[in-house]
Amino acid sequence: MKTRAIRWLIVIFVLLPFGALVLPTGPGGPSYRQKERIETIEAYKLNPSVSTKAAMNDEFYRLHHHYAMSGLVLLLSFLLVDVVVIYLFWNYGARKMERAR
Repeated sequence: MKTRAIRWLIVIFVLLPFGALVLPTGPGGPSYRQKERIETIEAYKLNPSVSTKAAMNDEFYRLHHHYAMSGLVLLLSFLLVDVVVIYLFWNYGARKMERAR
C-alpha cells in the first residue's frame, strides 16, 4: 500500500468513532422508546397514582440503562480503534525503519 493511503486509513480509523458523538438525538429529545415514555408521562399527569408513577420511573430507568450501555459500547469502540491504530503505527513504523537500514 502507498504511504498516503495508509495515512488516510489511520485518520479514518481515528475519526470514525467520533461520529457517534455528534449524531443528533432529534428535536423531541432522546428517541429511544420516546413514544412509550411520553405515554407514561401523560398517564401520570392525568392520573397520578402509585402504578403510573412506577411505570414512569421504569421508563426513565430503561432510558438511563440505554444511555449507560451506549456509553459502554462507545468506550469499547474507542479502545478498539486505539488498539488498531497503535497496531498500524507499530507495524508501519517497523517497516519504515527496516527500509531505512
